[in-house]
Amino acid sequence: EEDHEFEKGFIDVAKFTIKFCIKNNMKLACPQKRDAKVNPKLFNRDINLYKKHLTSSEFNYLIKNFLKKEGQYSSYLAMLQSKIVVGTASTLLRENLAIGRKILSCNLTPTNIYDFPIRGICSIKNCTYQEFEKRLLEIYSIPEEEYFSKIEKKPDYVMKFDKNHSTINLI
Repeated sequence: EEDHEFEKGFIDVAKFTIKFCIKNNMKLACPQKRDAKVNPKLFNRDINLYKKHLTSSEFNYLIKNFLKKEGQYSSYLAMLQSKIVVGTASTLLRENLAIGRKILSCNLTPTNIYDFPIRGICSIKNCTYQEFEKRLLEIYSIPEEEYFSKIEKKPDYVMKFDKNHSTINLI
């Protein structure tokens, strides 16, 4: 039962995002966490989870918008080409925020361990689709400066980023 609630929480973020993109005529770029060639078992587990919980039209839309895993940094490429990155409290969300870009972290699971560490416009919890859509449209419509004025902590709270000094050189 508890596993089902977690699954539902993660899948609902995907459902909300798919519905939002279709309704608002926006492009979805969905990087895959698992590589079908490297780990087919986990890849298939993820695909089957989507198949189980999404309608056939949602599933087909998602599959059509999966990014082919080309190269080691395909998720970062997708991140840098996106106006907003949506997900559940991931490292990619933290990194995108730290480099000065917009995110929406959405926790629809029954636990707070997936809450994003920064509150404000960048995170939402236990919301309806209408609340999700309203927040995402607001994020989309405002300039980055206004977006960052609406979060409670500086982005470097989640990850230090200095565009003038490479991490490799600092280490």
